[in-house]
Amino acid sequence: MITLEPTTEQRIRQAASESGLSIQNFLDQLIERYQCDKWDIQQAELALSEPGEISLEELKAKYDL
Repeated sequence: MITLEPTTEQRIRQAASESGLSIQNFLDQLIERYQCDKWDIQQAELALSEPGEISLEELKAKYDL
């Protein structure tokens, strides 16, 4: 069990309600999306580190990210 600030817990409850999901399903989907995003970022960083490619820092600077 985790303890959350009341405002954080309320925001989670509201977001889950607005999405039509139970809190458990909402958090499960949130975690799944986070893990997928993290994996995508790692793959992008690997691809950008290959010879002949620009670095992540150069890409961010080029596109003002």
